[in-house]
Amino acid sequence: MATPISTSLGVLGSLLGKLEKGPLKDYLEEILGYLDELSRLEEPTLKQRSWMKEVRELSYDIEDHLDGDQLMSAEFSSHLEEAIKRYKRYNLHGSPLHRRYLPVCHQPTTQYKEVANLFPSSAGELVECLIDDEQEPLKVVAIVGPGGVGKTMLARNLYQTVGGKFDCQAFVRVTRKPDMKRLLRDILSQVWSYQPADACGMQELIDAIKEHLRHRKYLIVMDDICTTSLWHSIRRAVPEGRSGSRIIITGQIEEVALTCCGYHPKCIFNMNLLTMEFSKKLFSSIAFNSEDNFRNHDTDDSSEDNCLKQVRDDSLEIIERCLGLPLTIASIASLLSCFVASQQEDVKPMVQQWKHVNHSLRSNNLLPGNFTPQVAKQALNLCYNNLPRHLKTCLLYLTIYPEDYTILKDDLVKLWVAEGFITAVGGQEQAMEEAGKYFDELVQRRMIQPVDINDNNEVSSCTLNSMVLDLIANKSVEDNFVAVVDRYQGLIGLSEKVRRLSLQFGNARHANNEQEYISFSQVRSLAFFGFYKCMPPIEEFELVRVLVLQIWGDNCGTTVDLSGISGLRHLRHLKIACDTIIDLPTQIRQLQYLMTIEIDATATSVVPSDIVRLPGLFHLLLPVDADMPDAIGDMSSLRTLGYFDLSKYSSDMVRSLGGLTNLQHLHLTCSASTHLESKFNTLGSIIESLGKLKSVTVVPRRFLHKKSFAPGPSALQISWDDFSHPPPFLQNLDFSPRICTFARLPNWTRQLGKLSTLKIAVHKLQKIDVGVLEELPALTVLSLHVKSAPAQLIGFRKGKFPALKLFKFTCSVPWLEFEEGTMPNLQELHLGFNAHGAAAGGHTPVGMTHLLSLQLLRGVIGRVQAEQSDRDAAESALRSITDAHGARRPVVNIRWVDWNFYPVYDNTRSLIR
Repeated sequence: MATPISTSLGVLGSLLGKLEKGPLKDYLEEILGYLDELSRLEEPTLKQRSWMKEVRELSYDIEDHLDGDQLMSAEFSSHLEEAIKRYKRYNLHGSPLHRRYLPVCHQPTTQYKEVANLFPSSAGELVECLIDDEQEPLKVVAIVGPGGVGKTMLARNLYQTVGGKFDCQAFVRVTRKPDMKRLLRDILSQVWSYQPADACGMQELIDAIKEHLRHRKYLIVMDDICTTSLWHSIRRAVPEGRSGSRIIITGQIEEVALTCCGYHPKCIFNMNLLTMEFSKKLFSSIAFNSEDNFRNHDTDDSSEDNCLKQVRDDSLEIIERCLGLPLTIASIASLLSCFVASQQEDVKPMVQQWKHVNHSLRSNNLLPGNFTPQVAKQALNLCYNNLPRHLKTCLLYLTIYPEDYTILKDDLVKLWVAEGFITAVGGQEQAMEEAGKYFDELVQRRMIQPVDINDNNEVSSCTLNSMVLDLIANKSVEDNFVAVVDRYQGLIGLSEKVRRLSLQFGNARHANNEQEYISFSQVRSLAFFGFYKCMPPIEEFELVRVLVLQIWGDNCGTTVDLSGISGLRHLRHLKIACDTIIDLPTQIRQLQYLMTIEIDATATSVVPSDIVRLPGLFHLLLPVDADMPDAIGDMSSLRTLGYFDLSKYSSDMVRSLGGLTNLQHLHLTCSASTHLESKFNTLGSIIESLGKLKSVTVVPRRFLHKKSFAPGPSALQISWDDFSHPPPFLQNLDFSPRICTFARLPNWTRQLGKLSTLKIAVHKLQKIDVGVLEELPALTVLSLHVKSAPAQLIGFRKGKFPALKLFKFTCSVPWLEFEEGTMPNLQELHLGFNAHGAAAGGHTPVGMTHLLSLQLLRGVIGRVQAEQSDRDAAESALRSITDAHGARRPVVNIRWVDWNFYPVYDNTRSLIR
């Protein structure tokens, strides 16, 4: 198996697989051995780094010439021979610190909960300040503290805790180089259920935000406000809103926070560094997965194992050197947790690793005393240096994105594979799985910061802490890994030959002219963020393998010409996001290496008809308006297909999807509600033939400024009861109630042993249906929309639903009973129902006190036709759960709405009205 491309080895590994036996290959093999040895050093010397960079660049040059069919073997052999002589002449070999790098066992991150527990008083005070007086006009609350103290995580925890009490909410990150247009679009897309067009101008965005929030009670979190001028710009875009509206800002400068809060000191909450007690609690919970590891440290226990005592002694000294900064403590503890996981039986190697980390902190002058930002930088540098090279490579790659960009896990996984950072014996599918593990491990090591956590408690998107970004940006420049050019900087520090280029122009109308001095001929990856007129000609990137383009038009009907893509014969990954029409080439069959095509644009002029001739295309995601090729069913290589509009294509074309025998993820939508019944029947008839299918999602198409479906359930009723052998690997079934309602829960559902997420609407729910659901051992997320009120009490029995963590139930009458011992791991319960008739009894759920792991109970209650006694009874039934749980009582969020019977949730857990 070829060695993956990496920041330390360059393309040496993959290059060797392309060469035949001869002097050139012999020299490269020898150099690869030296480079591999040096890459294991924690801190190579300046001479070693210089030599490593030189031979890496040589490997890139050789591969570029080889791919361009113009390899000059003798010339390159001479350069390599000279590099080997210098390595020996200057005695560049070192004493590498060999370590065993084992991946951390993947666990859902608990980062947000840790911060809430570490600052219980602050969190409680903030919650009280946010919801104390709902008749009070707009209030701004500020969280202030040094970088890395946990402001963002505490703000997000508050956002999750109290967000359900507001009509709409948004959480936005503010960069040090703010792009106001992107920031306003981010706010609007979150407070509203519909994505604004990229073509919207600044004033249009401001007007839309003001209009939407004017009569609503809203919550907006603005993370990392650093200047008063920036605050004033943002503040002009948001109205007073309805009484009880709140804005939370975080920042490091108290004077800025005072300005934001209107000089009300009571609205400012200072986050201080952790005390030693809480520092030990955080460190121990991450490094040892236990909060009381230091409980008996001060006792004189002669039987205590000397090795473990040494580990605790080193741990205490390490904690002292972290000076109470949560980011530093969490990062170092995450590093050490790797050694705990890998040395479960023999603790002696673990002792050596603890000593090594402690010594490294000492050598970097991290001494107990007053906190300075340098403490965090040096600790993060230590954590980076101790990453295995595949994680260093994947982490550095994140610098292709602008600061505070929300980066999707799914995007990163595809990009890492396309770049060649991951190779696996099992081919592309196993490489994708391995890449997902790399992402999870970077989360566990606190090198990347979670943004969105899905219903399965898995991190689905991330961003970078500003200190981590600064660190890896410098490392990337040193290694010539990614070159970043933005509207604020020139080409200082960039290498003569750029291999991966990120152009980050934001809303600048004119690009920095200095990009003209970059040679694009060696660029193998291009990421572009900005206006079309600033984008360099695509045709000049002859060797490009990865294209990530986020292009904005100019509101003048600009058509973005990307026809030049047809000549990029090395292209592997193409992702385009554009707010206007794009022109694709009419033919792309020569792009034989292409694995991913993902386009999100207003429209495409034409989809190349020969797209079906690409043998290695795994992922195809096109705009709804784009015309899928007629021969879509011939693309047997596809693993992902979206968005296929069931209402747009014929039943025969729907039937042709049965030919996609390798398909794993099918994304469907509907742009109209007519003629759908026959399409769903056809779809049901071919599902069994898709034996590798893992997920099916059916969502309505959304329009800006209008809704394609009413808030209630669809009138379309379907029945898929004819399956005898459903796809055995199905993990996710998500059918929007706005699209279709099943007559009853399909009986074949009981065969889906791997099903973890089920979101479905049914006409009625009976006890026999609950029995089917009980047989699903992996079910983690269950969302049931029941159109008819149950005729009898629906009970959930003891010992059933062992894996369930999130349960959503929407019905006019939630006549549910939770027996003792049922749903032992349920963390969130979301109920949507009507208050009408609640005072008569037998209307609200019973037994919720038996849900011992419950953390959040969210209720959306319709009050139409409900008497005050009904409203009191409905709210009392939900709030009574807090009394029974004592100190561990769950958060209860209740929203009253002025409509009835069928509240509908979307996939982001927010209510659609």
